[in-house]
Amino acid sequence: MAATRWGDRTAKRREVLAAARTLLDEEGPDELSMRRVAERAGVSPGTVYTLFQHKEELFATLYVERLERFRAEVEWTVRDQTRPEELVVAMGRRYVDIYAIFGSRLDAWYMMVERDQWPPELVERLMQVTLKLLDCIERLTRGFGLETMPARVRRRAAPLLWATLNGLAEQYSGVRHELHGLELDDMLTFSARVLVAGLQDLSAEAAPTDTEE
Repeated sequence: MAATRWGDRTAKRREVLAAARTLLDEEGPDELSMRRVAERAGVSPGTVYTLFQHKEELFATLYVERLERFRAEVEWTVRDQTRPEELVVAMGRRYVDIYAIFGSRLDAWYMMVERDQWPPELVERLMQVTLKLLDCIERLTRGFGLETMPARVRRRAAPLLWATLNGLAEQYSGVRHELHGLELDDMLTFSARVLVAGLQDLSAEAAPTDTEE
């Protein structure tokens, strides 16, 4: 009997998440509420609250799910694209869409620091997908044709690219980019070229025996 109840709860959670995902895609984050999600899922608001403590937990769960899909998309991008500009543009386009929905409303690092306020399994999923994303980005930077770059340069390349993507995502998910009027693809391509040129210069300057981690 317990297995049946657990199975029902798992299925109900999937249904609620699917309803929340559809509501988010169709009407945006401002329209996401426990009551409206319950209506979409065909359950009572009380049922939604038995699965998620509050709207923030539901929203964070959707965010982690989207990051997990994004990580898979980045994996394919790294495999399919060869030129640095193409890699960064393909990745940046996808990330800006994610940031526009979640970025200004949810602080992932706050979740990690204040982890006692969130379900442990959700925080663990967030940490794991973040680490995997950074690993993907590091492999992306290796695809820039800089496989022989020194360790101290390679270690900093991925965080720099990630910070650049976050900065551009913040600009282009709002209105700040209207101040300079440049297109997103233009800035992504330019960022990739500047990053590659800088890494090449640093790699050329570094001693061949440089193994600093």
